[in-house]
Amino acid sequence: MQSFGFYRKRKGADPARSNFAKDVEPDAWGAFEAAKKSNNPDTIAKFIGDESPSVRFAAVDALYGIGALSPGSVEALIRAVSDPVDAVQNLAVKTLCNAGPAARKAIPSLIQRFREPSCPYYYKPVIVLAIGSVGEGMGEDPYVVVPTLLKATRSEDEGMRIAAAKALGMIGDSVAAETLETLAIADQSEAVKDAALKALLQMRK
Repeated sequence: MQSFGFYRKRKGADPARSNFAKDVEPDAWGAFEAAKKSNNPDTIAKFIGDESPSVRFAAVDALYGIGALSPGSVEALIRAVSDPVDAVQNLAVKTLCNAGPAARKAIPSLIQRFREPSCPYYYKPVIVLAIGSVGEGMGEDPYVVVPTLLKATRSEDEGMRIAAAKALGMIGDSVAAETLETLAIADQSEAVKDAALKALLQMRK
């Protein structure tokens, strides 16, 4: 599994407290802090359903820090992919991405979010990488995700093509080989060519 290192906390900063209004009662925050200290992903994941954006963000952040997710925490993160607060949603996708194949159940939700008109375009490459990471080593394509990724390789955006090439390499479906070969030879971007070549090498290991 690859670690993408999307998110880094600043020393001395509490991301939930610094990025949102102080909307949490002390007792509620204390309950979350106690759950966080348990280092139990299922206990922490319960707070992803909290009414406070600060608590939801902090809960996702704590799961990102743990890394190893339980089935229950994956389910909670899948719900957070549709959180009304962009920062919570964004971090949920990155947390699933870093979890790799343990979060494979998230693929349908990630595809759905990718296709939604409300999804910001700049955010889509992150989702594409997450799809590749959670689908790593899948080979065959039971989720029918490869056609979506193949379409993404035809994007005008260089970052999208790079992300799609990397994702296809991680998933390893041989159907994508011809497209990756074309990218590696003919794409106008050297960065895309490099990503496609590395994806092909990864598929052929």
